[in-house]
Amino acid sequence: MPGKSKLQNPKKKPTNSLMAGGLYLEVSSRGSKYWRMKYYRPTDKKEDRLAFGVYPAVSLADARAKRDEAKKLMAQGLDPKAEKKGTPTPAKVNTFEQVAPCMASNKRWGDSHRQKVLRSLEQYIFPHISARDITTLRTS
Repeated sequence: MPGKSKLQNPKKKPTNSLMAGGLYLEVSSRGSKYWRMKYYRPTDKKEDRLAFGVYPAVSLADARAKRDEAKKLMAQGLDPKAEKKGTPTPAKVNTFEQVAPCMASNKRWGDSHRQKVLRSLEQYIFPHISARDITTLRTS
């Protein structure tokens, strides 16, 4: 563990005191101290950080235990940050039929032109693609 003088002297930039296995104590410019772990996400291999709590509320032993739990999850191929947040809620599906009226109301069209466009969409387009998610639609 770093000496007490290192922990109590905040710098202009956040500084890290490396412990082991990716665990470190981050000291912010205001003097706040946070236990964090640097790791690479198993899904896309990008670097990420996981927060374990504020020092001294979370002791070194507790931070090491949380680090070990996170490493167990990573060994199973799971992202510890995603697991900590819980299961993500399914995203709301925006269908073409839901989005088209909003798009038409945002345009600077006259009322009669807007009604013609919406009528054409209802007559020719909605029967084919009204229930499809707009993220799956392509122009070509």
